[in-house]
Amino acid sequence: MFETYWMKVACDHKPSRMGPRMTYRLPLMILLVIIFYATSTTGQTITASGPVSIWLHQKDNVLVGPVVDMIQGITAEEGVAIKTMVLPWARAIEQLKTGELDMMMVIFKTAERENFMYFSDPYISVPTVVAVPRGASFSFSSLADLKGRKGLKVRNDSISDEFATLESQLDITKVVSFEQIVKMLANKRGEYAVVPKYGFLVEAKRLGLEHELEFLPKTIAERTIHIALSKKSPHSHLVPIINKKIREMKQNGEIAQMIKITLGTIENRQ
Repeated sequence: MFETYWMKVACDHKPSRMGPRMTYRLPLMILLVIIFYATSTTGQTITASGPVSIWLHQKDNVLVGPVVDMIQGITAEEGVAIKTMVLPWARAIEQLKTGELDMMMVIFKTAERENFMYFSDPYISVPTVVAVPRGASFSFSSLADLKGRKGLKVRNDSISDEFATLESQLDITKVVSFEQIVKMLANKRGEYAVVPKYGFLVEAKRLGLEHELEFLPKTIAERTIHIALSKKSPHSHLVPIINKKIREMKQNGEIAQMIKITLGTIENRQ
């Protein structure tokens, strides 16, 4: 039907002059083109992942939680759905490099990652701390106090520039998940781990091992959480739209309220 219409328009058109039938059809043709392009971005889906934390919870093979709700609210206005998936951190990073994965919903920004991701404005700030087996705390006032101890961290987790400078001097094992770190500390297979406090605590609670661990009081770094889109994703153009919505949600207090409720939920369980 669509092709027949265009063929009829072509047949009706006379090179010498534009008759009344063609004059009528031109605005309709323009309208059809506008509608086509306006609807071409709807019905699309962004594949998204992120580390399990208080912001993202695993439910079967998908992720749910306050950040998922926030992002779905933003992209829905653009006619784009979010399909979440649970992936090991290292695999998710590799898939962002290739474009197989579109979005990381919770991620720290680094110069190296900017080579293959577009980052949103920050929307949450979280503390990075040292976790230890319960009853095995030690004096900790600077990163130098970690030297000579067996440590743990998640592979590809960015801590801070200071930590990156010192890391080569530390005896630190890199693993693929917070689950591994929780179990290794609980079994005293490591003396400490450098972790984002709240995400790590959620994983410890999920495993029923939170009482086997404790945190040293000093915070290593305050890191900001961003949304990132692969530079190879067809949806990377959404970053400015996401930033605009993040600014609006900060101004109207929506993000502050989300953080207050979420942190209050986890802190009340400690």
